[in-house]
Amino acid sequence: MKRIPFFLVIGLFLINPGEGPAQQTGNKAEQTQTKENTATPSGPVVHDVSILHVFLPQVLTIYVGDSVRWTNNHGIEHNVKSEAKTGEGVSVFVSGQLMPNNTYITQFNKPGVYEYVCAVHPAMNGIIIVKPRP
Repeated sequence: MKRIPFFLVIGLFLINPGEGPAQQTGNKAEQTQTKENTATPSGPVVHDVSILHVFLPQVLTIYVGDSVRWTNNHGIEHNVKSEAKTGEGVSVFVSGQLMPNNTYITQFNKPGVYEYVCAVHPAMNGIIIVKPRP
């Protein structure tokens, strides 16, 4: 299993279900980019993640049935690859190469924590937290 950087672990503790978005401090250098699902949980929603030299937000909380759309807003190619594997050993989701301004979208139908990376730049990583729909 891949080690999660310390700042991501701290970011996960900032997410408090039922309390809305995580509180942010005034020091931007210490902030972890997180986004709590603020949409009404009655139906599926598409959430956006921007790809730059990092994934923004780096931690995203959504509900079962919601989708995530990654958009490459950087001047170089990137991709999105799940660290989780299916029973056959294949990544749960893989975008293929995303040139600048290209997008990739996938729907999450099972609750869980989905870690992902840019296989081109393995230091780039993010987390999708999928909660059961209330």
